[in-house]
Amino acid sequence: MSILEKTALEQQALNVIDRINAQQISPVIFFDTQQTSEPLPVTASKVGGVPYVPVGTAAPTNGSGQNLGLIAQINCSELPTNDIYPETGILQFWLDPHEDLWGLNLDDPTSQQKTRVVYYPTLDAPDSGVGTAVTELIVNNPQDDLYWPVSGRHGYGLIAKSQSNEEWIFDGRPHSEFTRIWNDMYPEQLIASIWDLRKFDGGADTLKTLRDMTGTPESYTHHKIGGYPLFEQRDPRDGDAALTQYTVNLLTLISRVESGSHEGIMWGDMGTANWMVTSHQLKNRDFSKVLFEWS
Repeated sequence: MSILEKTALEQQALNVIDRINAQQISPVIFFDTQQTSEPLPVTASKVGGVPYVPVGTAAPTNGSGQNLGLIAQINCSELPTNDIYPETGILQFWLDPHEDLWGLNLDDPTSQQKTRVVYYPTLDAPDSGVGTAVTELIVNNPQDDLYWPVSGRHGYGLIAKSQSNEEWIFDGRPHSEFTRIWNDMYPEQLIASIWDLRKFDGGADTLKTLRDMTGTPESYTHHKIGGYPLFEQRDPRDGDAALTQYTVNLLTLISRVESGSHEGIMWGDMGTANWMVTSHQLKNRDFSKVLFEWS
């Protein structure tokens, strides 16, 4: 069967996706990484590297008082005009380098006991000593059995590549949305979840089609803010009513090894990491209960 010859079930599923895309606009900014042999400015947008820490401020710590490590930093003033991030300040993403899951809490993904998202609305003089100490902690971690997702001492610059509206992708939206619209459009073929498509003839192939034909190549090959997160395993929001309002994608980092180098960004076995908030939290600049997931 050619890509143009869809089964009736595949066409029905794609009709559902068309309705979702028509009803919802998901602005997204895609990023490339830029390898550097020198330290980036402390206020630059980056993955890894030396963080911005104002004078008189300590780096965030885990529940045992150990310093967390900077995984990413976004300088809002460097972004294209958007409705996702604040216009000014720096938003930072910190994880725990002292354990193999980097602070991931599978039971409560919004717990920030071992992770942190920090927002500095204004930029003051940086404390280079604190920022450098954080980087040294990562580079010289005495626990040889633990590795950090970002290799290299200086990290990678984050460069905005393109801006658009992202279409629905199979691995990025709560499947309850698909289920609701499917049942509205096809009441004679009710499903309890998207996986129930498998009970129809050709259902397994239809699920594969949804994976292959939704989104764009950029959705799967670039870091991004906004748009839809990317999940290598299950979406933690599915089946959890308390998390259904987490619809704003603060940041998605993919795995990428730099060309001609063994260094890069690696989440487990070529996985992804996502940070999400509710629209209410974002409006109030409240980053105390950010949903963090990597797989």
